[in-house]
Amino acid sequence: MGVQGLLGQLRPIVQQAHLSRFRLQTLAVDAYGWLHKGVLGCAQELARGEHTEDFLKYPLAMIELLQLYEITPLLVFDGGILPAKSHASLQRAATRTRNLKKAKDLSGISGSDRQVDAALRKAAGVTPEMVRRLILELRTRGIPCIVAPYEADPQLAFLVREGYAAAAISEDSDLIPYGCPRVLFKLDRNSASGEFIEWDDIQATEAGGKHLFDGNWEGEWEEWREKLLVAMCVLAGNDYLPSLPQIGIARAHAAVRKHRELRAAAYEVGHLVCLDHDAIQEYAEQAQRTELIFRHQLVYNPQDKRLQPLSPLPPGLMVHQRDLDGLIGRMLESEMAQRICPVSYTHLTLPTKRIV
Repeated sequence: MGVQGLLGQLRPIVQQAHLSRFRLQTLAVDAYGWLHKGVLGCAQELARGEHTEDFLKYPLAMIELLQLYEITPLLVFDGGILPAKSHASLQRAATRTRNLKKAKDLSGISGSDRQVDAALRKAAGVTPEMVRRLILELRTRGIPCIVAPYEADPQLAFLVREGYAAAAISEDSDLIPYGCPRVLFKLDRNSASGEFIEWDDIQATEAGGKHLFDGNWEGEWEEWREKLLVAMCVLAGNDYLPSLPQIGIARAHAAVRKHRELRAAAYEVGHLVCLDHDAIQEYAEQAQRTELIFRHQLVYNPQDKRLQPLSPLPPGLMVHQRDLDGLIGRMLESEMAQRICPVSYTHLTLPTKRIV
């Protein structure tokens, strides 16, 4: 789902970028996004239980597209389910089950092919076996890949930030609050181009002729860079914390800009939708927990061969370790981390810090 309304808000600073811009560089790819598009291409066969590997066609075609422009693809896969996201994962699984039943019911009552196909596409999902098959294919072709300890999004952000890749390719706006320096969204196979966002350009975002993230007080952009942009994304609605009714990106932005602090902004939007005191307090606490996920979820460091938070945990953090494990993931010893986060190093180079 990503952060509701975020890419629309950032539309003024979006650049159209062709793949030739990244020649001789590495791009980190959200592998599940490409696999899911591959699954949509054979949804009917999968629903009938037929054996097919057509789900590999799209990701392999996109890999070949990158290679055509002398780009090294680095595919990043989701790993374990983060406990904080288990509810959202269960909801998506239930939605796929409902749509599969809907497709069968439509077939039984002579529903149109278009209706059946639409339901099947909504029922389609990526399975562990599909991931295994794609990873095997990547290894055969000598294409680097990595399995994140938990979600791919913070892992992508880490790889770009640390110089393993020039940018990330994704459809998920979560990469922005995770702090990914450069993201190529909506990469089109036919035009070989997509919508490119550089994190530092966010400072220049305008609406109605006014800057959204700079100019209201001295040093405003630095506060947005450090903490406020994540706070806005938390309140706007995301996979970890749904937005409150009638609270979108604009109201989240206004509350955060007014209070310059997440908890106070959460209280304000809670009052706006007439929550009672206890509900507002619970919502504010949920918002602060969600902020921890975006800032500190565990990633795998390929050079040090260990897990680490995306950014260091603040000193004196008053969160029980069990609760923290549920939010950012459980820390593991280096040997175990290497087993659960397999990396193909065939062409994975150490950070170069080269940027586009």
